[in-house]
Amino acid sequence: MKEGKDVPKKHSVVSINRFHPGCEDWFYREFKLLDTCDHPSIVKLLGICVQGGQKILVVEYPYNSYLNDHLFYDDTPILTWVQRLKICLDVAKALNYLHFEMAGGQSVVHGDIQSSNIALDKNWGAKIADFGHSVFSSPNEDDETLEYARGIPDVNVDPEYRKTRRLTRESDVYSFGAVLFEVLCGRLGEDPIYLKESDQGLPFVARRCFREGTLMEMIDPLLGEESDENSYILKRGPNKDSLDIFVKIAYQCVTEIPNQRPPVNVVVKELQEALLLQVIN
Repeated sequence: MKEGKDVPKKHSVVSINRFHPGCEDWFYREFKLLDTCDHPSIVKLLGICVQGGQKILVVEYPYNSYLNDHLFYDDTPILTWVQRLKICLDVAKALNYLHFEMAGGQSVVHGDIQSSNIALDKNWGAKIADFGHSVFSSPNEDDETLEYARGIPDVNVDPEYRKTRRLTRESDVYSFGAVLFEVLCGRLGEDPIYLKESDQGLPFVARRCFREGTLMEMIDPLLGEESDENSYILKRGPNKDSLDIFVKIAYQCVTEIPNQRPPVNVVVKELQEALLLQVIN
């Protein structure tokens, strides 16, 4: 029996997410959240099918794939610094909505922020996807409520979560900070070049380099050879002011002490400033 919404006609291409038997909790958690959320930088739920053992969610199609593809594969378009800033800002705004702006005073911790869960639409806008690890917090719960959640096998996971197996908003901030450094360096957090130094991957290496003043050596060299639509080389990467703000907020996000990380609304403001400084200079 089919339940839920019909797919709008304007969506000629959609993404079909089929959940394997035994993943019912994941399916219903993601359905509940996508059916509740209304934000331009969160993938839209277009339809749902529950028939026999089949459980399917129909969501927006990522026309430009996912962010991790553009960090890992050589045959994907090079993202300019402005594009990267806009993608990060989209994700930050969506996280701010989940943490602080949902209707009815609810809040959500995504629990699995990583570049493979950031879909890119046809205009290179970013949309958070994959809410199978998400946890809800009710209006009457304390702002710092902790909830148990499943383990997440990824180097971008909050070190505090590894100890407690509990998720907080600060957990999302840490994971997003790891994504910020991936965007800056043009490599995935679990790249062997980082794992050689620590099993915590890129965040660990980025913290060390920031403290030593050598972080600029890690920046994606392709940012110095940005191409426009006509494919000629602009030789114009991030300017110093924009880069300084971006690096500082990324470092603050991945600090190992949760209460020293900025709330995501502060991250939004800093990324907006970094984008403004890049555009006007």
